Amino acid sequence: MIALTNRQARQFILRKQGLLGTYRFKGKQGALEYVRQAGCIQFDPVDVCGKNAELTLQSRVKGFTKDMLYALLYEDRSLVDYPDKNLSIWPVEDWPYFERYRRAAREGGRSFEGLDRLEEQTVSWLREHGPASSDSLPVEGEVYWHSHIHWSGNWGGKSNAARAALEQLYSTGELIIHHKKGARKFYDLAEKYLPRTLLDAPDPLPDDAAHQRWRILRRIGAVGLLWDRRLIRELFGFEYTWEIYTPQAKRKYGFYVLPLLYGDRFAGRVEAAAKGEETFSEGGKKERILLVKHIWLEEGMRRTKAFDAALDRCIRRFAAFNGCGRTVRPQE
Repeated sequence: MIALTNRQARQFILRKQGLLGTYRFKGKQGALEYVRQAGCIQFDPVDVCGKNAELTLQSRVKGFTKDMLYALLYEDRSLVDYPDKNLSIWPVEDWPYFERYRRAAREGGRSFEGLDRLEEQTVSWLREHGPASSDSLPVEGEVYWHSHIHWSGNWGGKSNAARAALEQLYSTGELIIHHKKGARKFYDLAEKYLPRTLLDAPDPLPDDAAHQRWRILRRIGAVGLLWDRRLIRELFGFEYTWEIYTPQAKRKYGFYVLPLLYGDRFAGRVEAAAKGEETFSEGGKKERILLVKHIWLEEGMRRTKAFDAALDRCIRRFAAFNGCGRTVRPQE
């Protein structure tokens, strides 16, 4: 048994996450090292001031840019985007550990009449022509997905045949995401990009209990203690809910609000958005801005010169991360 004070536990978690003291993770290699430590980072396509996977890395990795994550995913193939409970990004070397889920997807697909024919057409076309999205793949028709809970989501109802074939083959591991344009995904054959040693590797933990133990230890090892909202509330006295999917009338703060960390405490929250289409500089050249809509400080947080200077540096760095040459802040 090891007894920790509240402050020791806070600092342990923050140092493990690379959020306290000097940067532990630096550049593109540091981004890869962080994902390997974390096991996975969740992916969400919403981009107000960076996608959430990018936001996770920019706060922990010195010099991180959005291009670094794109390169790790779609050029180096050191990372893959594939479900891990939710849509996630994880190290490619973990591919064998997810074989049980790919096998479940293959078995589930057998219950849909005509799907195997669509899969054959899709694989044949991709082998000859290369990456395709559901809009560009010439596979026509509709597939009716019966009420069936797929391991990565609910697949009930009708679906475009091209989309159904691509997503099913992605779930079974025969396809990977080749690249993305905005929210649009382009798929190609996994065998073109991942080594056969990975693709043919058996499940290293076929026993259910051993697999669950691996998942639990992987999760605990990622953060140092079990990370959840209750723990954050107990250790930091900070209540945080991502309100993007909360109806506007029920939101306490705003659509896309991020926490502000100062030392080993959460100092407040900020709502910011990267804008560009309608904004022009004095010379008439289009310019992106970071619009800081609102800043909420936690109760008891004192505004000092040191805090204000740190906040200014943080906002300038965040603006640069989003490619914004100027910041617009509310009157304070």
